[in-house]
Amino acid sequence: MPRWRTRGNALVALGVGLGVAVALVRRRHSGWAGRVVLITGASSGLGFLLAKQLAMEGSRLVLCSQDAGALGRARTDLERYGAAVMVVPCDVSDRVQVECMMEEVLVRFGAIDVVINTAGTIQPDPAASITVAEFERAMAANFWGLVHTTFAALPSMLSRRHGQIVNITTSAAEVGGSDQMLPFRCAVRAAAGFSDGLRMEMRGKGVRITTIFPEVTDAAPERAARQILQAARRVRAECVVPVPARLLADSIDVFLRIPPPLSAYQADGHR
Repeated sequence: MPRWRTRGNALVALGVGLGVAVALVRRRHSGWAGRVVLITGASSGLGFLLAKQLAMEGSRLVLCSQDAGALGRARTDLERYGAAVMVVPCDVSDRVQVECMMEEVLVRFGAIDVVINTAGTIQPDPAASITVAEFERAMAANFWGLVHTTFAALPSMLSRRHGQIVNITTSAAEVGGSDQMLPFRCAVRAAAGFSDGLRMEMRGKGVRITTIFPEVTDAAPERAARQILQAARRVRAECVVPVPARLLADSIDVFLRIPPPLSAYQADGHR
C-alpha cells in the first residue's frame, strides 16, 4: 500500500477517535446525556446539526424526516459518536403517521424527554395566484406538523410531569412583507402563537416550552446549533438565534403528500 494512503487512513482513524473522545468528555458535563430527544426534519440542515451536537452529548436520538435514505445516512454518521439512534420516516403533517411514530418511540425507549420541531417548508406564491390551497399547504407544513408532534408527545410528558418542547419557527418579521410569502407568514405566526399559548398552559405541569426564532446571518452553523441547545437547556421562553441562510435552506423538508387540514376537520366531524 502506498505510504500516502497509509498516512491518510491513519489520519481518518485519528479524526474519528478524537471525535469519540470529545463526545465522551462532553457527556460528563451535559444535561442532555441519556435523554430521549425527538427531532423533526432531522435528515439535513439545522435538524441534523442539532442531532450531531446531542449525539456528542450522549442523548438517545429519534430522527424524523420524509427522506428515508437521508435518515439512514444520518444515523450512520451519528452512531460514530456512540449514540443510540432511532430513525422513523414520517410526514409530520399527517397526524396518523405522527401518532404511529410516537408509539414506536415509546415502545423502544419507554418515554420521551424532549421534542425539537424543525420541520417546515417554504414555497413562495405570486400574490395574484394565492388560493385557499396554498394556505392549507403552508399551514400543514409549518403549523400542523408542529402541533401534531407536540400533542403526540404531551401525554407521556404530562404523566411523568417532565419534558420539554422546543419549537423552531421563523418570525414573520424575518420573512418580510412580500405578498408572495403571505401563506407562509400566516403559518409561522400561527406556530409562534401556539408555542406561546402552550407555554402558559403547561405552567406548573412539568412540561417546559421554548420558542426559537432563527435570524438569518452569516453565523457558523455549528455555533447556531449550540446556541439553540443552550437556550433550550436554560429553559428560555423565547430566543432569537443567528442561523446561516444556507443552513435554513438545507433544513427545509419537501412534503411529498400534505393532507388539507380542512378535509381532516370534516372527517372528524368538526365542520
